[in-house]
Amino acid sequence: MPYKINEHIADIRIAVRGKNLEQLFTDAFLGMMYVLKPVQKFSPEKAEREISLEAIDTTALLADFLNEILSLANANKESYTHIIFYKIQPTSLRAKLFGISAESFHRDIKAATYHEAEVRQTAGGAWETVIALPK
Repeated sequence: MPYKINEHIADIRIAVRGKNLEQLFTDAFLGMMYVLKPVQKFSPEKAEREISLEAIDTTALLADFLNEILSLANANKESYTHIIFYKIQPTSLRAKLFGISAESFHRDIKAATYHEAEVRQTAGGAWETVIALPK
């Protein structure tokens, strides 16, 4: 798995590491969708959503990115399976989500929080962070 999930009493933490920002954001997105555990419809419909975000720093951008996906998934009852980034920079991104309609989700995630989150680049050039998702 490109991410590591650690269950805690009040939240779920996802440790993510990527060779670049695109991989870090993609793996964080996939980890959050895994935690949601969508219940698929008998005959699901395809879903596509575009997102565009700006933030003050990379940590805020990642939290806003995950919260936008969480909001779209819950509001539209959709499960996203992959993403294409048209642009990703430390403080902005533009992307397209692809997925299918979902009947419900096994887990309820309130939000992606800034608690313990600090997107940082290692000496070797990789990017890493830990994301807390309150249950």
